[in-house]
Parts: sequence; structure tokens; C-alpha cells
Amino acid sequence: MKPSLQESALLAVRRLAGALIGAAAAALVLLIPANEHGQQLVLITHGLEVVAIVLFMNAVAIRFWNFTLLLRPLPREC
Repeated sequence: MKPSLQESALLAVRRLAGALIGAAAAALVLLIPANEHGQQLVLITHGLEVVAIVLFMNAVAIRFWNFTLLLRPLPREC
């Protein structure tokens, strides 16, 4: 079933809003260590690395979950 024009437009707006929110969050994360130096910069950098690893693991888990749901055998009707 093909989506209607309104459904496609709504999906496009949602994707655009998500991309803008993600870009704003990324810009804020990049500005966190802007005025730090020395030991504080090392701690902030390490913390951001941990956050990046956690987000990556979450993305991998979601992708794995989606593949297991999409590729599971469908029940056959008799």
C-alpha cells in the first residue's frame, strides 16, 4: 500500500525535525570542551568518548532488534 501525499509530507517533516534536533545536540556536545584545558579537558574528552560508545552500542542493538523482527519466519496459515 502506498502512503498518501499527506502521510509522505508528515514523514518528511518528522525526519527534518529529527535531523535539526540531532544537529543542534551535536553542536552543543562539540561546544562542551571549548573553554577547558589540562586535566579538565582530558576528563571531558573521556566522558564524551564514553557517551559516544554508549550511543553506538544503542544503535547497534536497535539495528539488531529490527533485523531479528523483520527476518524472523512468518507463521504459516493452514
